[in-house]
Amino acid sequence: MAKRNPAVPAQSSVVSGETEAMLESAQSVSEPQGTREAELPPAPGPEVQKEKVVHALIVQAERNGFRRAGIQFGTEPVTLNAADLTPEQLDQIISEPLLSVAFIDIAAE
Repeated sequence: MAKRNPAVPAQSSVVSGETEAMLESAQSVSEPQGTREAELPPAPGPEVQKEKVVHALIVQAERNGFRRAGIQFGTEPVTLNAADLTPEQLDQIISEPLLSVAFIDIAAE
């Protein structure tokens, strides 16, 4: 059996109580301000709805009478709903170097 060194105080409930208090203090200090769940604003309810959008393309040709993907394009911009086009048509329009294509989102009605 090992002998206790009289110069080293025995552990007591006071020491563990102090340690516990230090841990609680460190936890409260290390927690960033404003991250507690109670302090966050409430999540939007069902009354807050996101605006629905339609994905579209604005397509313009360098010259009039240009056809690609079964659609005629000219120097005036044409707006196309992306949902109305097949994947093949989208690919043909996007990859055509003689067409300028811009992607936009339009608010749905």
